[in-house]
Amino acid sequence: MLLCVCVCVCVCFQALPRLIQERDQLKEELERMREERHQARELIHRARQERAEAKEEEERIREERDRAKEETRKVRVDKERLESKVALLQERCNRLSFRIRCGTTYFTVLSNGKI
Repeated sequence: MLLCVCVCVCVCFQALPRLIQERDQLKEELERMREERHQARELIHRARQERAEAKEEEERIREERDRAKEETRKVRVDKERLESKVALLQERCNRLSFRIRCGTTYFTVLSNGKI
């Protein structure tokens, strides 16, 4: 029995350095994994911040686009209104030109109604 205990103790002492080395390697691997996890969390945090900033920028650009569309619509309406006025004025000008060429005389009506 003593021999068996001695053999077990010898085997244990021989295996002990290898077990210590494996333990140390596992500790190092665990530390690397913790560091990787920490870095991953930092990356996730930065990505979320950048996504939030991108969403804010997107919203700002959409608002700017909508303002530009509204301004374009207003300008288009003003342009159409002015083109209509120009057409009317051109028509009046043409009629007056025609009347003047035909020898028609115009009299100015004064504010009191006399000619």
